Amino acid sequence: MWEAFDTSTEAGRMLKRLYGAGHPNIEYPQVLGKKKAAHRPFIPGGAKLDASDPRTARPKVAVKVPHRARDHPEVHAIDRVQRRKHKPAIDDTLDATRVRARGYRPPATRPVSTMDEKMRFQERCQFGGGKALPDELLHPSGPLPSEARRLAAERARVEDASRRRRGEPPPPPQNTSAPPSDVKTQLVEAINNEIAERRAFVEKMVTLGHGRTDAVRDVERQISIRTRELQRALDNLDASS
Repeated sequence: MWEAFDTSTEAGRMLKRLYGAGHPNIEYPQVLGKKKAAHRPFIPGGAKLDASDPRTARPKVAVKVPHRARDHPEVHAIDRVQRRKHKPAIDDTLDATRVRARGYRPPATRPVSTMDEKMRFQERCQFGGGKALPDELLHPSGPLPSEARRLAAERARVEDASRRRRGEPPPPPQNTSAPPSDVKTQLVEAINNEIAERRAFVEKMVTLGHGRTDAVRDVERQISIRTRELQRALDNLDASS
């Protein structure tokens, strides 16, 4: 193509130099790296004479290829029923289900907020110590009454087992109950004390100018009830004597 231009001009000479047959000498960078040594001839040591070089082996990798699964017919629960269930059998099944549903009881769990728990909490608040009131108005801190009763019962059980092992006869029963007359006398004294406390409260409220309040009327009603109970206890005491 450059031969079509006249070389007598500067432009023709530039085109000749640009598109001439000669090509520029490009010096590429030398490739750094070690040349791989040629494999030496394989001489089997202790192997068969026709053994191959293991270095030239190219094992095939086992690749799991997904395959299309076979088409299985869809099976429903109704398809497994060999024959229809008649009405009496269905009624029996429903009746058994209703009985189990009515008789269901939840599993036994740890009791929460039962009367025993409430009484134990009340004992701990009353006898377990604390600062709800001044020290002179609180019970002395000590073992809980229920715990003391449990320890006493356990002590009696251990003593009874020890006595049985020794072969001793059982002790005679002790009558710790008070005579009926003493019990009635204590009842009369307790009612008298309650009446005296309530009358003192009423007198104090009247002195302070609160004699017609609902609290005073309630206490007066309690005094009348205690008075009738006292009269009934005195009549029973006279009848027994």
